[in-house]
Amino acid sequence: MNLLDNTAMALAFESYYNDSIYVGLEGEDANLEYYLVGLAERKQKEDFVATALEHYDMHLTEDEQVWLEQQRGAIVEEDSGAGYVEVYFYDNEEELQAAWASTAKHAAELQKEIEEEAAVEERRERHKVKREIAAGRQAVLEV
Repeated sequence: MNLLDNTAMALAFESYYNDSIYVGLEGEDANLEYYLVGLAERKQKEDFVATALEHYDMHLTEDEQVWLEQQRGAIVEEDSGAGYVEVYFYDNEEELQAAWASTAKHAAELQKEIEEEAAVEERRERHKVKREIAAGRQAVLEV
């Protein structure tokens, strides 16, 4: 990770984001988290520079400042299970919005899979409990 990626992550994790998506079961930690960090507006760019200085005690180089001026936003993806964070920057608003829409679609599909797997597991667990209860009753009847 570099200063730019780390700064985008810090912004996302400190709630300086335009939108977010959480994938996981309700009441549990999210498996995946996605953050849309806007960088199109002057204030957002100033927040980015301030966060780099505040968190990492580093000023952006001249090249990094020129790069930042071209950026429209970033998508930060955190996979808690795998223990990694990825950052994708976009210098084109249409590409950023298309990537975010694609991310939302993918996240919805993953969410559905997780919920379906949890429902299957819950049914298995209930069936197991019923078998144990039935076995206990049978044991009582045999005594």
